Amino acid sequence: LESQLQETASRYLITCDYDTVFRYEDVLELYRLMESVPEADAIFPLQSKRSSEHALFGIEGRSSIPAYRLSGNLLPVSTGHFGLTIFRADRLRDFPRPWMNSQPNDEGRWTDGKVDADIKFWRHWKQSGRTLYLAPRVVVGHLQEMVTWPGRDLGPIHQTVTDYDAGGMPEGARR
Repeated sequence: LESQLQETASRYLITCDYDTVFRYEDVLELYRLMESVPEADAIFPLQSKRSSEHALFGIEGRSSIPAYRLSGNLLPVSTGHFGLTIFRADRLRDFPRPWMNSQPNDEGRWTDGKVDADIKFWRHWKQSGRTLYLAPRVVVGHLQEMVTWPGRDLGPIHQTVTDYDAGGMPEGARR
């Protein structure tokens, strides 16, 4: 990002995570949305959180939203992800640094109450007057590591790493 920000001709920058699965059309749609909504400083697609029933976005003061709010092109949000996020370069150029730093909880520990670097970034983004939008109709995937066990019939049994950590080898695995 830093080297691209030096290039003053850059209008937009896109962050991309190794574990985000997307199509060329998704990038084009994010670009189209950025071009058509000048007040948007950053836009990201809908993506599921790994090993969770939740999506990767937050709206301050809300733990849920009605489904109809996800039917439009853009939804203003407080936090997002960097999986495939498009930024206005000029809004990043003058964004106060540091951008990414985690914060431990009040006891100085990295357990409940800590703030991860990405969430701290988005909070700082909003506090500095920048806007963030979810593009709920642009949907990208999130890769997860899977454990594959041979079943009793030698057929594969797939298990997420989270499920393995929580309960060990799955029922039906050959023993």
